[in-house]
Amino acid sequence: MLKSIRQSTATLHSWLGLIFGWLLFLIFVMGSLSLYKTEINYWMQPQFATMQTSSNEAAQSAFAYLQTHAPDAKSWFIHVAHDNAPVNRVFWQTAEGAFENRILNASTGSELQLLNTQGGDFFYRLHFQLYGMSYMTGQIIVTFTAFILLILLISGVITHKKLLIEFFTLRTNKGQLSYLDYHTVSAVTAMPFFFVTAFTGLAMFFYVLFPANLKLSYPDNPFQYFEEIRTIPQQDLLSTPEKAEMRPIQYFLKHTTRQWGVAPLDTITVKSPNTSSAHITINKKEDRTITRNQDQFIFNAHTGELLKNNRNTSALATLNNGIYGLHMARYAQPSLRFILFLSGILGATMIASGLFLWSLKRQIKKALLHKPICKGFFSDIIFK
Repeated sequence: MLKSIRQSTATLHSWLGLIFGWLLFLIFVMGSLSLYKTEINYWMQPQFATMQTSSNEAAQSAFAYLQTHAPDAKSWFIHVAHDNAPVNRVFWQTAEGAFENRILNASTGSELQLLNTQGGDFFYRLHFQLYGMSYMTGQIIVTFTAFILLILLISGVITHKKLLIEFFTLRTNKGQLSYLDYHTVSAVTAMPFFFVTAFTGLAMFFYVLFPANLKLSYPDNPFQYFEEIRTIPQQDLLSTPEKAEMRPIQYFLKHTTRQWGVAPLDTITVKSPNTSSAHITINKKEDRTITRNQDQFIFNAHTGELLKNNRNTSALATLNNGIYGLHMARYAQPSLRFILFLSGILGATMIASGLFLWSLKRQIKKALLHKPICKGFFSDIIFK
């Protein structure tokens, strides 16, 4: 019975690996490179090397640009310039509901035209959206592939009954046995990483495989879920706001400087700008938490009053943020990030060696079927 189960899982493992193997190989390699996407962006934009600015100066120039070009927008969002990306990236939603974005010089606030390259963002988006297809189609394929990876990992453990013993065996230049050892050693070395990555990747995009649940809970706007899982809605934002002048950004930056010193800023979000219910949220860049709980301040942008933190700290929200944080690994220090990078490369090695092993087995089987009955000098050389 056990032999039968092992044979069945081995067949399942082989065929699923053969069908999805090279896609998984691509996903692992692109995901590993995505850990350094900011550094790759910096390398592929040479003009970044000549740009220097402070977070406060960058925030002021971005705020001034939005006040001039989008005073009546529904919301503003600013990615504040920092050392590895010394430009401001601003986004806003117009009164009509359309979205606009610009890249700005962090010192002057003028619009910039960077080199026409996606840099590290190409690898990042290829990792979970693929290329040459719609956003949703790519996500569906990658999410389903993450589910397949979980099946492959479980079936691989069942198939290789001597997995831990074989881990301590590495035979080089032995053909089929060498590929088997490469496959086993790379799999066992980073097995926890593979399981965590596959599960978190699948859980992050649950709405792709089960969209009906999200539409049932949020029939009018399914994307409202993503805002509520991060923040608790402010009651005064639900009322109809009136036009009102906001405090200057310097007022809020003085408060953050007193609390955080000269620490770099990550993002600034303004809801209902230039109205009586305008709220400004300032996030600190440094974040070593898995659940993405970096320090933040929320102010009433009209009165300047410091408001209570509206971050959603429920168990469900913490679980959701923890899953996202584990997969994105933004909490990782350089040494840990390099270990995660190597683990991703081991994943690619595991998949490639498994595919080569299957191919070699097929070649050997085909060669044996066509092996000459009469052995001679040349046949001994070919099939030795």
